[in-house]
Amino acid sequence: MNILIVDDHPIVLNGTKALLESNDQWRVYTASDSRDVMPFLASEQIDVCLLDVQMPHVNGVQLA
Repeated sequence: MNILIVDDHPIVLNGTKALLESNDQWRVYTASDSRDVMPFLASEQIDVCLLDVQMPHVNGVQLA
């Protein structure tokens, strides 16, 4: 399963990634800026996306 975490807070981003990577069947990707997500999704197939609702530029609701 491919999981994408999008959050502008490094502690939340890295902590969530560390928790999810404990499952060796999951591949975890991260982005700290919502502007980086759309080009990334054009090249990768993501099964689950965890979005921060309050981010600069584009919020998680708009991004979804």
